[in-house]
Amino acid sequence: MAAIYSGKSLIEVFEDERYSSAICPTTSDQDYINKVTIGDITWLIVMDGHGHHFEQVDKEDLVTWLKNYDWMQFLNNIDEENPVNKLEDEIEKNYDSTSGIGATLTLVRIRENKTITVWWRGDSYVKIFEDDEFVGGSELISITMEKEKNRFKKEKIKYTLEKSWKPKVLSETEITMEPSFYINMTTKTSKLANKINMSQCLGHDGICGKSDNRNDYILDPNKNYRIVGASDGLWDVLMEKDNQHLINRNNNAKDLVDMAYQRWEQDWNYVWRGRSMGKQKLDRRDDICCLVYDL
Repeated sequence: MAAIYSGKSLIEVFEDERYSSAICPTTSDQDYINKVTIGDITWLIVMDGHGHHFEQVDKEDLVTWLKNYDWMQFLNNIDEENPVNKLEDEIEKNYDSTSGIGATLTLVRIRENKTITVWWRGDSYVKIFEDDEFVGGSELISITMEKEKNRFKKEKIKYTLEKSWKPKVLSETEITMEPSFYINMTTKTSKLANKINMSQCLGHDGICGKSDNRNDYILDPNKNYRIVGASDGLWDVLMEKDNQHLINRNNNAKDLVDMAYQRWEQDWNYVWRGRSMGKQKLDRRDDICCLVYDL
């Protein structure tokens, strides 16, 4: 079903007994979530697009192409190879240039009562809970990590870092700022610098290289599981303590999106170096998407 969300944006919600999803877009509308069932296998898709093509293309932009992609056909042909890397190959076949535009992506494969496998690139993050305990999911990879620095070096990826700041939620009413960065890279089809705030994503002429990100989990038939996947529009305004809201079986995807939306819109107590600096709002709200799957 579809409804007007808080009088401002369209939110899409699809629910059954174990799955719910919700999207609260901005004008950019670059988030995407989906569930694909093939036999006894269920796939969950979380994508967050960004940017625009620097060079003119004779078809729909990359993010729109990914949102309209035939995911069932693509995933039906996946065995044990990395589907994110395979999708990168498909992008390169279909676009002469993706400089300036890209997307983060997480794919979750659920074999009923057997295993959960997670592949990812970027910060479309997924959390897995076992009997209300956090047990894993995808992981946040940063260029500040030695493993990632070594990957860039091995793949001969040239880049410069630009210092930045990003908000960090301290409590339901308090925020501060913490150091961050942008990565500047020049791709093969444009002289314009691709400025991105992560070291891994699809697009951008494949300049970020490929990754082997994969986590596998064996399911215990005597335990309950919950998978929560979302774009950074949700994760950026959550903190570790908010896991209590994620594991609450009374909360579906719309409830979590609603919580994130309210935090984007609220007045925060801004704290800097332990001192309260007064009220402050966050910058322009990001797209928010979320899915919840219960086993």
